[in-house]
Amino acid sequence: MSQVIRISESIYERLESMARGFDTPGNVIERLLEFYEKHHKPVPSPVKSPLKDIAFHGLVKTLNPDNPGNLSHTRILEGRFGNERVKNWMQLVSCHSSSVG
Repeated sequence: MSQVIRISESIYERLESMARGFDTPGNVIERLLEFYEKHHKPVPSPVKSPLKDIAFHGLVKTLNPDNPGNLSHTRILEGRFGNERVKNWMQLVSCHSSSVG
């Protein structure tokens, strides 16, 4: 079944500028999607987390544990290190330090 979407006049004009001959907006959008999919990694389907039904979309940043960079803009929502629960970065560092040494 076809869906109706509303777009601004400026977006329509941009799509129109990419049309070939008697193209429809749907054909232009399809070509743009094919181009995007060809040149970008696919976004994985959302995975439901056991933590309060948070959906993760593969947007995970890997950090170097020895030098993670500035984390002052972040916070821990829920954390575990082994069997120990942590609520903030200081607890995580303390927990990690006690398990290493």
